Amino acid sequence: MRFSPWRDSVSILRRGFERAPDSVHALTNLGLELVERERFDEGSPCWRAPPSQCPLYSNVHVSSGYAYAKAGRLAEARAATRRPCRCGPTTPSWPWSWAACSRNWASTTDAETRFREALRRDPELANAWLFLGTLLQHQGRVAEAEPFL
Repeated sequence: MRFSPWRDSVSILRRGFERAPDSVHALTNLGLELVERERFDEGSPCWRAPPSQCPLYSNVHVSSGYAYAKAGRLAEARAATRRPCRCGPTTPSWPWSWAACSRNWASTTDAETRFREALRRDPELANAWLFLGTLLQHQGRVAEAEPFL
């Protein structure tokens, strides 16, 4: 038996990308895992490419912005996360994207407002519930965060 693809998260995600090289999800997830491990040079191509492949898919822009911010490249982080916000309020996921961007910029007040707006528009938006709950929890508003988590 051969278990090497399953030895850690990077190997699993790398194998996923090898099996689906055209998947922006596979590439973005691999890049984000490398960023979490602070392997920025290795992960950089993974989180720089997807936004150009899917210019209107806000999640890859938010992920790219997060990766740039984590790498300490704040100007590029702001530019990356502002792109999906330009799609405007008619885009269904726009409030969530804007909130996630705001969170990346440490603008918690704006992020909270936008997460709440996203939930008002779509109460089934799981990411908005989770992100709002964790945002409130990080602010020490644990009792207020509990229903969202």
